[in-house]
Amino acid sequence: MSEDWDGISQGPYWDSVTACRPPEDHIATSARWRSAELDLHGHYLSQIPDQVWTMTHLTELHLYLNKLTVLPAEIGQLTALTWLSIADNELSELPDSIGQLRHLTRLDAENNQLTTLPPAMTALTELTELNLSGNNLATIPAWLADLPALTTVYAARNPLEDVPQSITSRFRIRRA
Repeated sequence: MSEDWDGISQGPYWDSVTACRPPEDHIATSARWRSAELDLHGHYLSQIPDQVWTMTHLTELHLYLNKLTVLPAEIGQLTALTWLSIADNELSELPDSIGQLRHLTRLDAENNQLTTLPPAMTALTELTELNLSGNNLATIPAWLADLPALTTVYAARNPLEDVPQSITSRFRIRRA
C-alpha cells in the first residue's frame, strides 16, 4: 500500500471511472485517457452525446440499460469496436452503418424491439457472438449462416415463424 494513500482515492484514472458518475464524466475520462472501453450503461439515455462518435479509439462500447429508440448511423465511425452492447433499450432497427464495424466480434442486442436485421451486417466477418434474444424477430436472416466467424446466436424469446434450414443446422436452433 502506498504511503500517500488516503483510504479513499484509487488514483486519478480509477477515481474517474467509478460508478455513480454522470455520462459526461465517463465520456471525458475515456477521451482523456484514450480508454479502449466506454461504459454508459444504466443512465437511461434517450440519445448518445455526439462526442462519443468521435472516439474512434474505442474497442468496447456499452450502451445497455438505456432508453435508446435509435442507434445513430454515426456508430459506423467507431470502426475499432470489437464489442457493442446495446441490450435493454427500445431499438426497433439497426442502422446499415453497423456493417462498417468490421472488427466487431460481439454484438449484444438482447431485449430491444428489433423486427429485422440490416443486410449490411453481412460485412461483419469477425463476428463470433450475436445475442438477439427478447426482440420481435419473426425470422432470422439466412445470410447469418454465411458469417464465417459466427459461432453463437442467441434468439430465445422472439416470435420466430421462419428459421431457415441453414441457420437451424449451423447453430442448432430449435423451435419450441
